[in-house]
Amino acid sequence: MNQHTQQLLTDAYDALRHGKISSARIMLNKIFRKNPESIDGLILGAHVERVQLHFDIARQYLIKVLKQDDISITHLKMLAQQLSQLELHFLLAEALKQLDKMEPNNPKIIFQLGLCLARIGKIDQAITALQECLRLDNSNHLAILNLGHVHKAKGQSPLAAEQYQKFIQLQPSMLGTGYWSLADLKDYRFSEQDVLAIQQAMDKSHSIITDKKEIGLLSFAMARAKEQAKDVTSSFKYLQAANQQISQTRPFKLAGYQHIIETQLDYRPEHINSTSLAADAPTPIFIVGMPRSGTTLTEQILASHSDIGCTDELPFIERIAMQLSKGKSYIEGITTMTRQQREHFADYYLQQVEEYTGNKHALFIDKNPTNFIHIALIKALFPNAKIIALLRDPLDNVLSVYKQHFSKGNDFSYQLGHIVDYTAGYISLLKHWKAVYGDQIYHLSYQSLVTSPEQSIRNLLDFCGVDFQPQCLEFHTSDRPVLTPSVSQVRQPITTKALGSGKMYRPYISDFERRIEQLTNKMASL
Repeated sequence: MNQHTQQLLTDAYDALRHGKISSARIMLNKIFRKNPESIDGLILGAHVERVQLHFDIARQYLIKVLKQDDISITHLKMLAQQLSQLELHFLLAEALKQLDKMEPNNPKIIFQLGLCLARIGKIDQAITALQECLRLDNSNHLAILNLGHVHKAKGQSPLAAEQYQKFIQLQPSMLGTGYWSLADLKDYRFSEQDVLAIQQAMDKSHSIITDKKEIGLLSFAMARAKEQAKDVTSSFKYLQAANQQISQTRPFKLAGYQHIIETQLDYRPEHINSTSLAADAPTPIFIVGMPRSGTTLTEQILASHSDIGCTDELPFIERIAMQLSKGKSYIEGITTMTRQQREHFADYYLQQVEEYTGNKHALFIDKNPTNFIHIALIKALFPNAKIIALLRDPLDNVLSVYKQHFSKGNDFSYQLGHIVDYTAGYISLLKHWKAVYGDQIYHLSYQSLVTSPEQSIRNLLDFCGVDFQPQCLEFHTSDRPVLTPSVSQVRQPITTKALGSGKMYRPYISDFERRIEQLTNKMASL
């Protein structure tokens, strides 16, 4: 790289740090005029486009970099950083594998590869990578923690618990993470020794553990232990403490959420000249709903069908929404899309889905619960999309969310009032979508699913346009990895034991009881 190009790059990144996007673009254009295939320019271009929320263009730049034959280790590391920030896990896995070949036995690279392989469902390969990382560097305690996570995803709770207990012994500053990981196995039962150790850690938290998140996670773990011991009063006390701690670092923008909901309640799609997908294009099945409402269970049931492919909780619809909202309202962005833009965004989405499915199925699942906010966009891009909306008893659902720590997203979950507000927005928007799209939206009752599973599953498959297959009733025998907190539940046959699970906490949430009752009535009218 000549000195002039290096100076342009330095100035462009400096401009980005100061929010001067136009200046960075000018310097980027100068680099491309000299060399349109400049690796430094392509990486810079991806950075600029990502900042501008042009995720589709950023992805194309990074694909070009990955295809370069003479890419250096330095450039590969820069590429990997950009791919990670964009959550392009399949492309990131390719970059990390190249790095591993160019710089073998580097435990940091192998660790990142292990995490990436887990994200794309390559669980056995992820286990191998994390074990190799620990062979090379047994001081990487996060590799131990994540080895527990991948065993959990595979349904191997005892092996996961073994790794979490190792992590607890080796990482005293992160005891909250360790004990909550045990609690989040759901089928792990805390011993008296565990409870004593958690209490001792909480007593010493100010001297050993200073991170509010870790203190909060200890309280979450203790709440689970107390619930197991049927001490509901103590359990709720610890839940309050846990959520109070976490909420201080995870604020929820309620006004912004409510604005998004309200601005869509008048939306009508009549003016959009929607065109059907090409005959050979796969049809997406979007599973939406509140967290802890049965979305993962529904996904596992459908994924057991031979004609339905599976992906993940994909972020790509949300990213298209962000791009459309730039400089205008979200609804305006949807309604002013040209046919060419719709085809472009649909293609951008399907290209990334193909990395998961290999384009082997006529239907595939996208189980991102928050896509209920984006149903207008989904139907504009994919008029034939199947949309399944989960409905669970609000009392059970609200308390289940309140008892759960989410590693990312769902910032509303750390205050009961916010959970109620979020649920209210979900029900209001779902009522609107049902009025707009009618039978194109399928309401799936969690209660019906667990009390009448065969009939519910038959109806669900009929909505998706596929024949009933017996293995959909035996979803719990699947070896498909599950990367959500519901993993232990979906490894078991359908049970009704979660019905009414919120009732034990009713005496402690009297301030919200009336509002939750109103939610129940509104949901019943859907």
